[in-house]
Amino acid sequence: VDQDKERTLETIAKLIADCSTVHAAATWIMEHEAWDLMAVYYDAIDHFKHGFMRFHPPRRPHIPEREYELYKGVVEAAYRYHDLMLGRLLELAGDDATVMLLSDHGFHPDHLRPVSLPKEPAAPAMEHSPFGILCVKGQCIRRDELVHGASLLDITPTLLTLFGLPVGADMDGKPLLDLFEEPPAPATIPSWEQVTGEFGTHPPTDSAGPLADMDRESFAQLIALGYVEDPGPGPAMAG
Repeated sequence: VDQDKERTLETIAKLIADCSTVHAAATWIMEHEAWDLMAVYYDAIDHFKHGFMRFHPPRRPHIPEREYELYKGVVEAAYRYHDLMLGRLLELAGDDATVMLLSDHGFHPDHLRPVSLPKEPAAPAMEHSPFGILCVKGQCIRRDELVHGASLLDITPTLLTLFGLPVGADMDGKPLLDLFEEPPAPATIPSWEQVTGEFGTHPPTDSAGPLADMDRESFAQLIALGYVEDPGPGPAMAG
């Protein structure tokens, strides 16, 4: 690979470094801090697939054989690496923890993969499959059962129910009661927005919010992909 012309190896190295850093931070917290809920977001599989899913077997006619032979194993290797990291998280969590593994989307396989993408911010979403994954294990969770119709909106109500906390009546999602061996009767409150206390948001006067350092093009792409809602004209989009 001529790394002056092909940046693929640099891309792989950056993705491995990024997800390894996330994993190191997460495992350090689990080893050294007291925690009741631990949530870790790994985005590397998404980036690996956007970069290398086109080389994943079977080879399609428009993929050069040289590139196919070089990169056909990248996606599978990325999954193997994430399996190793997941194994460590499970080890640190212990057998008494309830563990939830989820993704909001997948990727189109084989012949459904687009041959090319238009040059627009939302183009990468064309590679996505709308079907994600949800796996849950725990002492109160039913074994070897299927849960139908789950959506991302159901995750927070389900987590609240697991902790014995009420679900906000203004939430669009619902607790996934089919997960439980003995489904509880969820309590509700009008809205968590009306509950006072520290919950991790930036102060109203803090202009250095999570989007302050994000450039306009990147933020526009997140909107186009559906990851965030368009806030309209305001400080977050100010140049």
